[in-house]
Amino acid sequence: MATDAAAASSPRASEKKETQASVHRLPAGTHLPGVPAVHLGMPTGTAGRVLWWGGLAAVAAAGIVDWPVAALVGAGSWVAEQYAKAAREPDGAQRKAG
Repeated sequence: MATDAAAASSPRASEKKETQASVHRLPAGTHLPGVPAVHLGMPTGTAGRVLWWGGLAAVAAAGIVDWPVAALVGAGSWVAEQYAKAAREPDGAQRKAG
């Protein structure tokens, strides 16, 4: 018990508490005055798809992610793209294709 009390009153323990207490998180979308907001436009259409698939292949080839992970991300992206495409089409176009 005496060692716990000594450890809690040591300078290192108080530094740790101060560091943890000074971390504040801001909600997403918070604008800070004096800090410029950077808005990057993502290419859409064919250019955006080429950039996405090329980037995914590049990180897999460089070994940043393993090939099975890249394949799963690619499959998930393809499925999400198909659902988004189906949601944009009118009901008549979906019935014709099916």
